[in-house]
Amino acid sequence: MADRVGKIMSGLRRFARNRRGVAAVEFAMIGPVFILLMCGILENGLILLTQSVLDNATRVASRQILLGTVASSSAFTTAVCNNASSIIPSCTTNLKVNVQAGSSFASFTATPQTDANNNMINTAFNQGIGQQYVLVQVGYNRPFLLPWYGTFAGVKSELLVSTLAFKNEPY
Repeated sequence: MADRVGKIMSGLRRFARNRRGVAAVEFAMIGPVFILLMCGILENGLILLTQSVLDNATRVASRQILLGTVASSSAFTTAVCNNASSIIPSCTTNLKVNVQAGSSFASFTATPQTDANNNMINTAFNQGIGQQYVLVQVGYNRPFLLPWYGTFAGVKSELLVSTLAFKNEPY
């Protein structure tokens, strides 16, 4: 029995001293975490890029409301899509627009209302008249590039909302 225990112990000592395959074992432990981290950085970078493009397109299109050259929701959506269609597929159907006009900024509700699927549901278009305050919100539900990434958050897409407030020019 002692001889058998001695063989087992010497085998364990040889196994502990053996360094072949250490890099493969270390990569098997650290590799998945590293790949997950890189995928998260990529996904978040794309979200920030899309948000930046949406903000710029909303700002450019809102200038047309400011000057009184846009009179409908479809014309405004087209103006946004002219600047954002490079990164937002099927832009005119995927954007939700909410434009409110009022006598003061305090009268606006700036929180976007969403349904169970994280879609923006408060979609109205009232560009107001000269000297009125206007709140413009453009929402886009961006699907995740890596579908499993959204399972951590419990959603299938990320709602990106660009908000702009201004006072109309007199016309």
